[in-house]
Amino acid sequence: STALYACPQQAKKEPPAPTDDVHAIGMIWYQLLKRDPAAAAPFGSEWIEELRPAGFTDSQARVLQACLSTRADKRPKDAGALAEALAGVTVAPPD
Repeated sequence: STALYACPQQAKKEPPAPTDDVHAIGMIWYQLLKRDPAAAAPFGSEWIEELRPAGFTDSQARVLQACLSTRADKRPKDAGALAEALAGVTVAPPD
């Protein structure tokens, strides 16, 4: 269902914006991390701790948390800004 990917602004029928897509990409990323295509948007920050054992880093968490922000102005402004943010993340060393 596309409702899973809709940000609060879409739910309120606000005009479309690139930050809507950033939110949807964040949701897909989160669902992939959870290995659950039906996972709803997380609340708080406990989900970050759950993902740490799988190698999820603080810098990855900051970018994903920004993508999933309920406030559009807290998200990367478009795909280019998201790509820039992702270019700066650190990844966990392979085991």
